[in-house]
Amino acid sequence: TTAAQPAANYPVAAAPATDSDDICHDLDQTVTVNQVDCLDRKFEKADSELNRSYKALMASLSDTQKITLKQEQIKWIKEKEIKCNEAGKEFEGGTMETVLIKDCMVEMTENRISYLSSYSAPPEVLEEAPSVE
Repeated sequence: TTAAQPAANYPVAAAPATDSDDICHDLDQTVTVNQVDCLDRKFEKADSELNRSYKALMASLSDTQKITLKQEQIKWIKEKEIKCNEAGKEFEGGTMETVLIKDCMVEMTENRISYLSSYSAPPEVLEEAPSVE
């Protein structure tokens, strides 16, 4: 018989870390409290980026376009709150409720950042004088 060969110590390649994953590198993601902490970190980062994007975009718009974007943003915030609270309803009272709500908030905020980065302001609506015939 031949002696069993020891297993070779091959390095295991880690999956490439994304920016949002990198901020949670110190957390054990199998623990719910750490998942919540990670999502809090991701949301804080995304929310800061969203605020920067929004302010930069607002600075580039006309007064009329600013009003339109502000109205859209207020509507989006309300929709985010409703949708994300609904995301956790299935697990209401359980530990997963918070995870699902926070995950929704991160995802919707990241999607909003993408939306704002490709935002195309509606054209200015000019009041036309009635034609005189």
